Amino acid sequence: VACPYEGPILEPEQLASCLACLDPVDFRDQDRWFKLMCACHHATGDAGYFVFNDWCMSDEDYNGKRDFEYRWFSLSIDAPSPITAATLFWELKNVGRNDLIPPWSTAAQDFADTPDVEWRNHIQKLARNQSGERGDD
Repeated sequence: VACPYEGPILEPEQLASCLACLDPVDFRDQDRWFKLMCACHHATGDAGYFVFNDWCMSDEDYNGKRDFEYRWFSLSIDAPSPITAATLFWELKNVGRNDLIPPWSTAAQDFADTPDVEWRNHIQKLARNQSGERGDD
C-alpha cells in the first residue's frame, strides 16, 4: 500500500520532546534504531537531522555521526512504503507518553483504546507489509 508523503508533521522542537522520553540505550539494536530514525525522518523531513543526532549522542556507546549522516541522507521521503511517524508514536505509547502523540494522528485515533497486544500485532503486521514479508492475517 503506497503512503504518499504529505510533508513534515512534527517540528524539530516537537521531535526533541518526543525523543526526550525515549532512552537511546534502548535503541542500540541497529534494526530498532534504524526504524526509529526512519520514523523521525518521515515525521520531520530533513529538519529533524540535528535533533535525532543529538539524541543519539546522549548514548555514550553511539557509533558516531558519519554512519548516521550517511544513513539519514540516504532516506527518501517519498518511498512507496516508508516507515512513518507511526513507529515513533508506537514507541511513545510503549513508554506511556500518549500525550505526545498528536491528537490528529491516525495512530492516536485508531489505537487510543487498543490493548497493547493488539497494538503490537498490528504494528508488526504493518512492518511485515512494509518489508515485503508475508504473514498470517
